[in-house]
Amino acid sequence: QTGEFMVVEVELEFYAPQSLATIKMEAACRQQVRHKIAVANPLNKPARFIGMSSNPCIRFAQELEVPAKSERTLDLLFRPVEEGEGTADVTLKSDELGVYPYNVVWRATPAGLERSLTMKAPLGGSATEHFKFAHMAKSAVTYTARIEAAPGSKCSIADFTLEDPSVSAPALDDATPSKEMQVRLRYQPSKLGTKEQPSVSAMLVIAGAGGGEYKAMITGFAQPPQPQGPFDVPNGKTTAIEFRNPFENPTEFTLQVDNPAFMVPMRSQVLDEQKTLQIQVSFKSDREQGGRLIISCKQVSQPWIFYLKGVL
Repeated sequence: QTGEFMVVEVELEFYAPQSLATIKMEAACRQQVRHKIAVANPLNKPARFIGMSSNPCIRFAQELEVPAKSERTLDLLFRPVEEGEGTADVTLKSDELGVYPYNVVWRATPAGLERSLTMKAPLGGSATEHFKFAHMAKSAVTYTARIEAAPGSKCSIADFTLEDPSVSAPALDDATPSKEMQVRLRYQPSKLGTKEQPSVSAMLVIAGAGGGEYKAMITGFAQPPQPQGPFDVPNGKTTAIEFRNPFENPTEFTLQVDNPAFMVPMRSQVLDEQKTLQIQVSFKSDREQGGRLIISCKQVSQPWIFYLKGVL
């Protein structure tokens, strides 16, 4: 009413907050969890936010534009590749509203088993399969595979081998969340299954620094010996037929042909475990005809049969 007034000088100091909140995130390796962060824009114009993180496994799902005088939410994503725990700094930055810092306390637990792989092969033969897995690391990783005994299994793992135990994976970016990699396994059975133990099992382990660890059960079913051929045997000459002892011990095998036009140099042969023999089969006749080379042993009831074709 009197028109009097007083001037007071006020000193204001602005400083950046160390953290607006502490966010706890926990996930199994290669599994993704998310946490929603609400962002308000008090201005009379839209504000755009971009996210940054000190941990490559923690990121914001997208950039966000918040309309004037409104609020939106951003998804913070966590998908670890290796076990462990720690802290990370994440930041939302806006040219219009400044920096919003957050502290993340994270924990990565072990991954579960990958999809199992089943393989079948005849006794005396082998089969190969590719095991595929998803590489998800942001850095380049060299993975090394190995085969271990399956938990609780007492069977030998020697029937399984790795054709390519090492594989190199490239670094990935946010636009490429995963890349399929593979290793090749060979199953070469050393005995037929029984009623009590119809198959053999092992654990495939693939690991690489910075990429984590993958585990999968592999199971092998041995089938009876399968017929092979026909093998051409020229008249008056010989043809080599390769035969391998599939067993884990030296074994005596009996060899015979069911057509006298074909001949083999031995009636029986002792082969060391996993060793091969080149059997020289000869043919002598004035006409083309067929026959069989039959190889048998005491360990299995079904013999190995190689079909022969004598040609002039």
